[in-house]
Parts: sequence; structure tokens; C-alpha cells
Amino acid sequence: MMKTILIGKQYHPKISTMINVTDKKYRATPLVTFIIDRKKNKLSLIGGRNGELSVITVPLEEQAPQLKDSKWSMDAQMFNDYCQNCLDNASDDEPIVFFVDEQPNMETYIIGVTSNYSVRRWQCEEPCQEHLDHFTALEHRHFLSSSTDILKTILNQANYQRPFDSLKMNKGQNEIMVQRDNAILRFALPNNLAADIDLVVDRAGLEILENVCQHAQSDTIMVSISNEQMTVSDGQHHYSAPRQSLPNFEKKSKNNAKIEATLIVNILTLKSEIYTYKSVHQIKRNNTSLILITENEAYLSALGSTVESFQRLSTLNITASEPNLYSINLSQLLKVNIKDITAMNSVTMRILKTRDGSRKLAFYNERDNDHPYSSIPITRNRNKDDLNNMQNLLSIYKQQQQGDDVKQQDMIGFDDI
Repeated sequence: MMKTILIGKQYHPKISTMINVTDKKYRATPLVTFIIDRKKNKLSLIGGRNGELSVITVPLEEQAPQLKDSKWSMDAQMFNDYCQNCLDNASDDEPIVFFVDEQPNMETYIIGVTSNYSVRRWQCEEPCQEHLDHFTALEHRHFLSSSTDILKTILNQANYQRPFDSLKMNKGQNEIMVQRDNAILRFALPNNLAADIDLVVDRAGLEILENVCQHAQSDTIMVSISNEQMTVSDGQHHYSAPRQSLPNFEKKSKNNAKIEATLIVNILTLKSEIYTYKSVHQIKRNNTSLILITENEAYLSALGSTVESFQRLSTLNITASEPNLYSINLSQLLKVNIKDITAMNSVTMRILKTRDGSRKLAFYNERDNDHPYSSIPITRNRNKDDLNNMQNLLSIYKQQQQGDDVKQQDMIGFDDI
């Protein structure tokens, strides 16, 4: 007679988190591991990406009493597919069901039946040693505790400062610090709220914290940090992520840059032109984009060996100290997150010149017009060939805008560049 394993509805968000971080590009077959421990009265499921493992724990009293102490691993890809089918089609109280089929020859099979009665069958194998080592290490990790409510409030406040690369909170202090575009920024917490834990997290760690807080049913969240890994737990389930190098938050950020030009441009026009650059191999290979700024216009261009792209940026406002032509690294421009950084139809860009003479193109959203969410290096371009080429493209553009019978015109202020 087959035994059953039931994953109740309250654990479905945990299963969803696990299957969403399974490494689909992992060279070896990804695995999920089951550990049944009668003495500790728990069934543990271990899975996820290498270094980003989740451990989901289910009390054994919710399982068939015939289940014995055992450990095994099985294919995670079909596990994910089966669980996703169950998640998509389960009724209000319907659990995810696995049948354990133990053969006389000591082989074990796991069977699942989908909503349309397709059978999924796994042959179990020896438990994954990496999973076992991670599971054992968790028992020896030192955890710090934080109030779930306090942590939720701090994370909600931090969301108003997005995007940022890392976040720091100090126990007893009424502020948080974030790193954005290599600058350290401080923001006060509301209503005299103070953090009850010392914590520095990067984006991956922040994602785990938010996920655990969202689904936590306990009053406290526990966090363990080592040099290489961060683990967050609600006391029952554990989620880990590798730690990246973090900034020195004690270093004060100084803004000594001079604004050389400010552009408020239509975000759809900018995104459309950048999409073209991504799509044309010649342009990507040449890896250079040009920005021409005149008294009241701005133009974006990119060139390949036999192709050219040129577009007027629909500027809602422009302020420039003088006309200039600039060059930027195209691959760096393509990495800037233009999508979903603002609810507005426009994005603000500024060309900033620092004391050492270097320049950067900085991007801002409506939540913070003083500190950029991202920036890339930009340089003045005095190459005559590039200048002449931009003049020719601008003339073509103006002809198409004003009619072919219009004579070619010199750029406004072009001789001043």
C-alpha cells in the first residue's frame, strides 16, 4: 500500500518560492531533496539554485503515520512542473499530493497525479550531498531576531527609495541608509520607528526578506549572515542567498558635480530607440552612441559599419550651458533600467561634470530628483568625422520633418561645438 505526502495550502507560497529559484541552466540535473525525521517530527524539502537553497518544513502530524525516517532526492524539473500544475488548479483547501511507492527491491518511487489525471513518476536517488550539508549547517548557524512588524514597516519605507543596490539598518536608529549609483543616502523612518537589528543586505537578500515577511505567520523573523551567504527564517522555513560585496556605509557621500545639461525626455521615444540599438548587430558591435545637445533640442544616434540610426529625443524641457556632442558606451547604456523605473511618461537625464573633469549621464525618477538611480560615463566628443556625420543626419531628419524642398541647414550652434 502506497503512503502519501501532503503539502497543505498554507505551504503553497513556500513551494512557489522554491520552484521559482530552481537553476534552469544548471549543467547537472537539478534535484529536490526530501528528509523525513520522525524524532524531530518534521518533513523537510530542500531545493533551489546552487547557493540559494530553500528549506520548507512540514510537521509530520500532517502526514501519514506510516512514513518512516528516510532521505532521497528526485528530479526538480518535473517536481516544479507538477507542483506548478497543482498550484494553478488546486481548490481552496486542496493539498499537493505525492504517493510514496516503496518496492521490494528497496527502490523508491514518488508518484503524482495532475489535475487532468496525467501521471508523474520519479525514481528516487541518493540524497544530494550539497542539500544535506546545507541542511546540517543550518542547525549550527547563529541567527538574529527582528520583529516581523518592524521589519515589514522598514521594508515598506525602503520601497519608496527604489531603485537601490543595498540597504543598511542599525539597531536603535531612526533611519535607513541605501546605496544608489555609488552614493550613500540616508532616510528617516516614520513615527520614531527604530530598527531592532543590525543588518546590511544587497538586492538578493532584500528579495528574500520581503518574501519571508509577506508570508510570515510568526511574530519574529530570524536572520543569519556569513561572509558568503545570508539566510532568513520565519522559525520554520529557511531561505538562503549568496552575499555580494557591500559598500562602506560609513563613507559620507558628497555631491560635487556641476550640472552641464538637463534633459526631460519622452520615455517611449528613448526606449524605442534603445530597443533598435539592441536589435542591430552592427550597432552593438561598434558599441558607441552619440548625444547631440543644442540650445533647445537633443538627438540620440548610434552607428554601425554600414548603418546609422538617428532620433530626436522628444524633450519636454532642456537646459544646457552650451551646445555639445557627447559619446557614451552603448553596452553601458543598454544596461540602464529604463523600463518600470517611473510611472511618468518622461525621464530626467542630467550630464554631470565632476571636479576631476570626468562626466556622467545620470538618470532620475519622480521619487527623487536630487539623487540619480543610475548613471554611466559620458565624454565630450570633438571628432570632426562624428560632428560632420551628425550634421548630415540632422539635415536628413529636418528634411523629412519640414519637406524635401527645404534647403539643408547647419545645426544651430554646430560651429560652437
